[in-house]
Amino acid sequence: MTAAAKRSPVIAAFDPERFDIGAINDTQIAMTTQATINAVGFIADVSAVRKRMIAGAGARQLLETYDIEAPLELLRWRPLGDDGAVAYVHRNRILVIAPSQSDPWDKLFDAPAGRHGDALVLPHEAADFALGGQAAQAVPPPVIWRR
Repeated sequence: MTAAAKRSPVIAAFDPERFDIGAINDTQIAMTTQATINAVGFIADVSAVRKRMIAGAGARQLLETYDIEAPLELLRWRPLGDDGAVAYVHRNRILVIAPSQSDPWDKLFDAPAGRHGDALVLPHEAADFALGGQAAQAVPPPVIWRR
């Protein structure tokens, strides 16, 4: 493996006995092995995955021009392609996580950051985790969102 230019800020949280170290998008991350994914639950480091934050009153309309439909309910997500996602994370803020394969949505990720009509397209570089399997269903929403 050639050296990656960046290192995931959460790589130290992964047990090297259970995860391989690899690189995605020139960022060193913990990679899964079949033993680390099961129906009960798993956690994935998605820090290196291409992501865009779309913000502003025109965020939904902008995404529609790319044939991307965002969830209507806050703190909900929907799949995008085989392994991407679209999440409604805050008022007028939608996080788009790119599928790993080339896809019809690449144009959004190739678009320059900045103002696009009534929306801002921003790169989203953060230490992010994805929780999956049955364990993900058991995690309650944050207290501030419960009614």
